[in-house]
Amino acid sequence: MQCPFLHPEARLRAAAYYEAGHAVAAIYLGYRVTFATVVADQNYEGYVTSSCQSGTEEHILVSLAGVICLQSFGIRSDEFGGSWQDTIDYIEALAKIIPDDGIEPLDRIDQQRDLIRKRLLAQTESIFRKDAVKRAVTVLATKLIEVRAMDGADVHRIVDPLLTIHQGASQNKIAQNEEHENEISASAVNRRTRTHDLGPRDC
Repeated sequence: MQCPFLHPEARLRAAAYYEAGHAVAAIYLGYRVTFATVVADQNYEGYVTSSCQSGTEEHILVSLAGVICLQSFGIRSDEFGGSWQDTIDYIEALAKIIPDDGIEPLDRIDQQRDLIRKRLLAQTESIFRKDAVKRAVTVLATKLIEVRAMDGADVHRIVDPLLTIHQGASQNKIAQNEEHENEISASAVNRRTRTHDLGPRDC
């Protein structure tokens, strides 16, 4: 992420939330984060590395996560322009997902890519509406501001328990829904069985 126009403290905070957004999104999607830093060099204020493979829809979600995270916390990404590299990453990923085969008209390819981009943008926004995700971002960003750089194990030690609460609740909800659906199905089967057992002569 590049953000040269902010005050140093504001720049550090923005970088920390930005990179924490990338990291938490990657973990939320089931990937391993291997490193996260807000130590600036001449090109970037920080970066995150993970096991998410380039050229996939999940990679686009993770690439979009930095700016979307800032927006969800009310940090104005337009003040520093976000990361050019993230933009390049998801444009390249879109090109791999829907390649130019030389047969399909370019305007149709662009339209298909735009539909995917909008869908994935909405998916990324939905991730950062979850309380557990926002809590994980806040805790991780605060730690990044303090220590500046973290290896993947330290990132996961912070984020995993916070997301497990959310995912556990989601799994419980799914289990409850499945149990309810099974009860409905069983009830329907029982009704059909009773009707079948009565036979035409008993109707």
